[in-house]
Amino acid sequence: MIYLQKNMIFPGGLDNWRAGRSRLCLIDWEQAGWMPVYWDALKATWMEMDKDTEWFNMARRIFPDFTDVLDADWEWRSRSKFQIL
Repeated sequence: MIYLQKNMIFPGGLDNWRAGRSRLCLIDWEQAGWMPVYWDALKATWMEMDKDTEWFNMARRIFPDFTDVLDADWEWRSRSKFQIL
């Protein structure tokens, strides 16, 4: 099996891993990333065409700290007529 070196982390170094004193960590960089804390709230509503759907209202209840972000995103999408698919 071939592993790309850029996807492996050897805590304590390669020699410690070879000696059995540390673990090998594999990172899937394709799915890794940093997103702002409100990312899940925005992504949950991107497919919504109407602000008053049950799904959009549920997202507002699940993410109460980000209702202002959801409202701002909705206003931008409705004014720009741009839908993210």
